[in-house]
Amino acid sequence: MCIRDRYRMNQMYKVASLLIPRIIISQYQSKKDIKSCLSGIWPEVRRVFVTIDNRLLLWNYRNTIEINTFEPVSLPIEAIALFKPTAQLLCLLPSLNIPYVLVIATESEIRLFGVQLGASVNIIATELFTPIKGDKVNRIVATSTGRIFYGGFKGQVNELVCFEESSWLAKRVRMVKQDRTTSWLSSLIPFTLSNTYSIEDIKLDETRNMLYTFQVRSERGRRDCRIGVYTLDNFTAICKLQQREILRRAEKEDERIKNVDMEITGILPVERTRSEHIQLLVICNTGLRIYLAFDTGFPCTLRCYLSLIHISEPTRPY
Repeated sequence: MCIRDRYRMNQMYKVASLLIPRIIISQYQSKKDIKSCLSGIWPEVRRVFVTIDNRLLLWNYRNTIEINTFEPVSLPIEAIALFKPTAQLLCLLPSLNIPYVLVIATESEIRLFGVQLGASVNIIATELFTPIKGDKVNRIVATSTGRIFYGGFKGQVNELVCFEESSWLAKRVRMVKQDRTTSWLSSLIPFTLSNTYSIEDIKLDETRNMLYTFQVRSERGRRDCRIGVYTLDNFTAICKLQQREILRRAEKEDERIKNVDMEITGILPVERTRSEHIQLLVICNTGLRIYLAFDTGFPCTLRCYLSLIHISEPTRPY
């Protein structure tokens, strides 16, 4: 059996296209000096989200004329995520009828909002927030069990923990961050002065209970990156894969890519339901895709045995 047949994955085909509503495009065009702009899709609520500074637009792509606009914060939105609250978190929210929670990060704080769905979307403010000092959040993710992680320019992976505390005056709800990856000494260095790897993306694979970080930095005028691999059980670092190590292994497997100027631009976990052997897909700027697997049996050494399973050339249009 050839390796391509053994590790074959399902193909994706375009079945339809939707035009972006004119009102969203006009919001871009009418806004000057945009400091932050994000977009993505939340299929669980059938909405496309677009942020323009502190403005949030939610487009129901099943109903092309339904667009809800909000300004939940006063500062530009740096990162955003949507997830289902756990029963414990639901008890801390102002209403039990909140099926989803919105996490929004600005340059000064991370704040949680309740999201109610009906004839239209309703966003409810909560008391859950935590300040941010000396960092800039790039990415927020949440597990199906309600754990919230975020990362930024300082290269730290932080977990947000919500709880209720009592004092002699009253009860109040608090949200604190717990650094999972960085020593206390490096946290004292401002990210503008350090040459650490900043977190550009965070990916989850809950079928294997894993978290991956894609980190980048500029070194001697060149873009360098590495991939961090962590287990969610007790958040232990399993290994950190350098870009040069991955590309060197790829060149040994395929001589056609030798002396090709490549760099890694993104990662995508391959869930166990999709493949028992392949664990991580690495995407290069040339369109090359590298399929990896690694042994996670040595967490104390921050190293692992890397196996390159397959290399795939850029996909050509049909």
